[in-house]
Amino acid sequence: MEMNEWLYLSIVPGIGLKKQKAILDYCGNEKRILTLEEKELDAIPLLNQKDKEMLLLYRRNSKFYNNAIEKMKQYGVSFIGKGEKGFPQKLLLCPDPPVGLFYRGRLPRQEQKTIAIVGARACSRYGEHYAKKISEALVDSGAQVISGLARGIDGYATEAAVERKGRAFAVLAGGVEMIYPPEHYNLYHKTIAYGGAISEYPVGIKPAKGMFPRRNRIISGLADAVIIIEAREKSGSFITADYALEQGRDIYVLPGRVDDPLSAGCNRYIREGAGIITSIKELLLDLGLKGIETGAPDKKEKIILEKQESLVYAFLSLVPKGLDEIIAESGMDVKSVIDTLFKLVEMGLAEECYKNQFVRRR
Repeated sequence: MEMNEWLYLSIVPGIGLKKQKAILDYCGNEKRILTLEEKELDAIPLLNQKDKEMLLLYRRNSKFYNNAIEKMKQYGVSFIGKGEKGFPQKLLLCPDPPVGLFYRGRLPRQEQKTIAIVGARACSRYGEHYAKKISEALVDSGAQVISGLARGIDGYATEAAVERKGRAFAVLAGGVEMIYPPEHYNLYHKTIAYGGAISEYPVGIKPAKGMFPRRNRIISGLADAVIIIEAREKSGSFITADYALEQGRDIYVLPGRVDDPLSAGCNRYIREGAGIITSIKELLLDLGLKGIETGAPDKKEKIILEKQESLVYAFLSLVPKGLDEIIAESGMDVKSVIDTLFKLVEMGLAEECYKNQFVRRR
C-alpha cells in the first residue's frame, strides 16, 4: 500500500501541530516527508529523540500505517490531507490549519454557506429556544450548521438541524469515532447521516482537556460566520470567537439580560462590536441567506386557550419569570394564577424551570 504523506504525518504518536509544521517547513515539499533520514530529522529543532525514532519507525515498518488504515475502515473513517483536492479551502486560508482531517459522513460543501453555532453547556430555556429556532431557520434557508456537539447550545442547534433533515457537522476533540458527550450517541449518528463528524486526530485518540480549545479553530475555520448563544464572561465559546476574529469571520451574538451571568460574555462582545441578533429574519439577511419563509412549516397542533389561560400565557416569556411577578402583572388572585400555570404546564405550554419560576415552552 502506497503511503500517504499527510496521513503518515497525522498518525505518528507525539507529533502534534507545531512539530508537523516544523517538519513541513523544513521539507518545503510534502513529498520529502517520506524520505527524511535521521541526520535530516536532527536538523529540525522541535523534534526530540523519541519523536525522531517514532517518525522513522512508522515510515520503515508498514504495519503501523496499515493498522491505522484498518482502524479507519472499521469505523468508516475517511481522511483528506491539506494538500489534496477537496480539502476545505476556507480552512487552508486560516492560521494553523490541521495537516489533515479525519471524518465520518462527509465534509461541508464548499459552495454552501456554513454557520457555526456555539454557546453555554448549562444554557437556559431562552438559549435553548433560540439555538433551535436559529438553526432551523439556517438549514431551511440553505445553510449548513457546524458545532462542537457539546452539551447545551451546540447539541440543541445540531439536533434542530438534523430534525429538519439539514446538513449538520460536528468537530470533535479526539478521534472522530469518540462520541463525546456519550449521551449524544444518537445525535452523533444522525449528524453523520445528514452531514458529518470531523477531527484532526486519528482513530483511537481519546478527547483530553487541551484538545477542546484547539478544535474550536476548526469550527470557526470551516464556517463563514459564528453565532454565540449564551456565554459567561469566561467561556470556551469565546475561544471560538477569538479564532473567528483571527480568521476574519463575522460574529453574531444573542443578547441577554444585563444581570444574567449566562449573558455576561455575550453582552460584552456586543459592546466590543459583534453583530447583535435582534431578529432571525434580519440575521438571515445579514448572512446573505434566503428568508425563513422558504423553510418547511413548523407543524404544531393548534391549542385553543380559555380567557384566563390566554392571559397568564401572555405574561410568560422565554426568560424565567417569578410567580409574584406574574400575579402582579396579570392582576389575578394567587390561587387562580397557580391553577392556570399548572394547566399550562400540563398542556406543554409552560414549564417550572426553577422553584416558582416559569417559562413559556411554545
